[in-house]
Amino acid sequence: MLRYLIVYFLILTSMSSLAFIRTASTGNWNTAGTWSPSGVPANGDTIHVPSGVTVTVNCNCGTYTGMVLYLEGTMDFNNGAKINMAADGVLIMPTGSKVTGGNGGSKFNIGSAEIYRGNGPDLNGPQVCGSAGCDGTDPPNFLPVDLTSFIVKMMDDKAHLEWKTESELNNSHFIVERYMENAEWVAIGQIMGNGTTNEMHFYEYDDYNVNPYESAYYRLVQVDFDGVSKTHFAVKAEALKIQGHQYRIY
Repeated sequence: MLRYLIVYFLILTSMSSLAFIRTASTGNWNTAGTWSPSGVPANGDTIHVPSGVTVTVNCNCGTYTGMVLYLEGTMDFNNGAKINMAADGVLIMPTGSKVTGGNGGSKFNIGSAEIYRGNGPDLNGPQVCGSAGCDGTDPPNFLPVDLTSFIVKMMDDKAHLEWKTESELNNSHFIVERYMENAEWVAIGQIMGNGTTNEMHFYEYDDYNVNPYESAYYRLVQVDFDGVSKTHFAVKAEALKIQGHQYRIY
């Protein structure tokens, strides 16, 4: 169990290229509209399937590196469909989650370990699964902060970031990071959190060091009081100067 948690921590805190936390609505795995933010799952992503949501695996989906799949709902395999994760992948299943469906050609593999085969019994949570198989343990919470919105508005002299939380658990602070094309993620600021709360909280940050004529990405790194950090998905901000000194916002 400890080894899987260490892997999970390292994946979320060492992303040097663009990776996202993608949250599913009911739909197909390889359909961009199933996920928020929109886009099919890719290397380095953290995939969240909430409780009550069913994602249908309808592809031979290749091999993903650096992926964490946090499954609270259901993964339903079509006949012959496959998901393969590299040996650094992690499948986290709390109680109530399930992998089901498919035939003998339907498989979920992590490294050389066959986690699920369609002609066998359903895989039910709680489980934490990696390249050594599943250990049947109760996994940790997905994210201690319920982030309900994260937007960026590019202006003529700054980028203005706003985000909102519905609840927080042991939230010490947020680190704001920026990514520019052909560069790396850079920490540019820190905003204090609100500890443990079930109330809604709004946060703001202004980045005056960004070039408003270039695209930029921003993401939040949430840090617990014990020092554990979790990375929230990236948001792109792009501003194009047009006639009359107005800006078109994406």
